[in-house]
Amino acid sequence: MNNRFSFKRLLLLIQKQFSENVKLYLYGTLALLGLLAIVMFLWVLFGGNSYSGNTLFEFYLMGLFILGAIFASFSFSMLSSKDKGIYWLTLPASHGEKLACALFYNVLVFTVVYTLCYLLVAKGAAEYVSELVCKHPEKYHFYHINWSKPKGSSWEELRCVLYAFFAVQALYLLGSVYFKKYSFVFTTAVGALLIIAFIFFIKSLSASFNKYGATFDIVNAHGTANGVWQKEYFFNHTVSGIIIFLAKFIWAPFFWLVTWFRLREKEI
Repeated sequence: MNNRFSFKRLLLLIQKQFSENVKLYLYGTLALLGLLAIVMFLWVLFGGNSYSGNTLFEFYLMGLFILGAIFASFSFSMLSSKDKGIYWLTLPASHGEKLACALFYNVLVFTVVYTLCYLLVAKGAAEYVSELVCKHPEKYHFYHINWSKPKGSSWEELRCVLYAFFAVQALYLLGSVYFKKYSFVFTTAVGALLIIAFIFFIKSLSASFNKYGATFDIVNAHGTANGVWQKEYFFNHTVSGIIIFLAKFIWAPFFWLVTWFRLREKEI
């Protein structure tokens, strides 16, 4: 087989995976709608008298990261079975095409389907709460997120979070190749270790910079006086810039590249 990347073969591979897993995807979508409906029902039930669009946004992000990581961790689950693994490895498609197919279903299909399901359910919940506010404005309040400005802070936050999500998703995609069993659990443990290692790395840089009178602390803190003395902790501007740069341009492509090399070396 020609190992050069072919979009025609990639399209056939995407169609093949869809035809083989159409029931799984359909049932998974229905289960996702049911899960989101339960979350929204609990939000309406226990929201009290004040509802916030920020809470809905947080639900969206939590589900995106958790469910996206779980979905990615099963992307190459066929490699844990000898029969399925041999069948998959002998498919007439290059490793790059197989990886591109996995990215298509993870990065594009999952993100779009999850977002559409969330918007459908969240819209119903938001309309119900808005109806409550209209009927009893003295009792209920609903604070919406202002999405009217394309360059507003909400859109900027969403964009940064999506960069981070694709990086996390790429890590779990790599984990599905490395770990034959309990991929999600082991990848989560590895991810936690990577975060700890990064923190220690930044702390060591901070110690080195402090020798020359410069500061490179991983967090800054300042006191606020709102009737009660308290401290607010936030990432150092330099550290935040490094994390954002890595999330935007390095982490996801790096994990995808390592996944591709790992697939080339894979044996059952």
